[in-house]
Amino acid sequence: MIRAALLSPRGRLALVSGAALAIRLVYGLFVHPPFSFLRSDASGYISRAQDLLDGKWSPDPQATFFPYGTHYLLAAALGVSGRAEWSVGVSWALLASGAVAFTFLAAERLLAGSPRAALTVGLALAVYPPWIEHAGFALSETPTAFCVAVATWSAMRLSQEGRRRDALYLGAALAVGVALRPQIVLSAMALAVVLIWRGRRLPGITWRAGALAALPLVLVLGFSAGRVRYHTGHLGLVSTNGAFNYALGRCHAHTLSATRTPRSAFQPPGFLRLWRFREKSGVDPFPPLDPAFGPELTFDGQLWDEEPARGLAKRCVAETGPLRQARYSLSHIVLLWAYNVPWPSTGPVAMVSSFAHALLLLPGLLVALVRSLRKEHALALTASVHVFALLAVAMAFFGEARLRLPYDGIIVMLAVWVYADWLARLRARRAGPLVASQPG
Repeated sequence: MIRAALLSPRGRLALVSGAALAIRLVYGLFVHPPFSFLRSDASGYISRAQDLLDGKWSPDPQATFFPYGTHYLLAAALGVSGRAEWSVGVSWALLASGAVAFTFLAAERLLAGSPRAALTVGLALAVYPPWIEHAGFALSETPTAFCVAVATWSAMRLSQEGRRRDALYLGAALAVGVALRPQIVLSAMALAVVLIWRGRRLPGITWRAGALAALPLVLVLGFSAGRVRYHTGHLGLVSTNGAFNYALGRCHAHTLSATRTPRSAFQPPGFLRLWRFREKSGVDPFPPLDPAFGPELTFDGQLWDEEPARGLAKRCVAETGPLRQARYSLSHIVLLWAYNVPWPSTGPVAMVSSFAHALLLLPGLLVALVRSLRKEHALALTASVHVFALLAVAMAFFGEARLRLPYDGIIVMLAVWVYADWLARLRARRAGPLVASQPG
């Protein structure tokens, strides 16, 4: 009976989602509750969520520096539960297991001829240490992973079946994702190009479906722009940290701060680890951190004010020139997989997981990205487009393993897609001579 249940789509989904949820509930409620880590970004998210519940809605330009989606979700969880701390652990466990479940559903579509391979994707993600660990942090990675997974699944189903509700699911997932991480805008734009470019290969794509998918995104972007205007009096999109992050990437400084905002120093873990790699290992990293003006920089202005940060970025670009800037972008891609682990995870489990990810998944991913550009693999391109967008964002701003983390579900799925095809071809070659040698 159990084996028969696992052979059905519902049985496989129940196994994957049940295992993922059970592990994350135990981890988020008993091993590492989110409120046990109240430092850095996590502290800021929870503090802003509590301010929101306390009715502190007066204009505050600094409230726009980080995207607002995470602390809105935290406020919703805390508000519904009467501010019970366990509600965040439960909410993040649900979102984390949902990311696993929807990635598995997407894998079943991409790997339609190989249900075992799709089940491998689901079970691998159910026990994937970085996703389990981040379910215990009140950070943006877990809800963003959920949104990326839902967007991938709904885009595939929309492409194949053309249902209006799938268009709305796609738009809603992208819209919420933008509020969590504005870089999702690039994924949405790239996905729109793919759906137009490969529309003939995707029978469910219509202009009406595209309009329905765009509607939630337009609404959220409109609200987001209004929020920035309310707090700062200036035009904006979702948050005001874009120029700050751009300055970090273009100047290659491991620390950047604003002189007029106290305690405003930010240190991308990837840059910091790259800078310290030589002194810890005695080996020069490749490529190294190569600061334009120095490893620690400041600009004269408020943290949320983007003009001074843009000015600093322009000076760094002028100082370094195109070739050094290109090397900067290359190092950002490398930092998505090397020299760091998904902050704030630490210890041997995080290190082994990161090494295994690069060793086992990266080769398959690179092949999948190239293969997905072929006409016959248009369905795969609806997933790989998110990875292309991630690479573009990293090149422009900076890279680190934490920024890659929400996309790991897609990366696992695409790598298994390639490996399953290779395995099937290998089996066919081995079986061929045996079949041919049998008497007719």
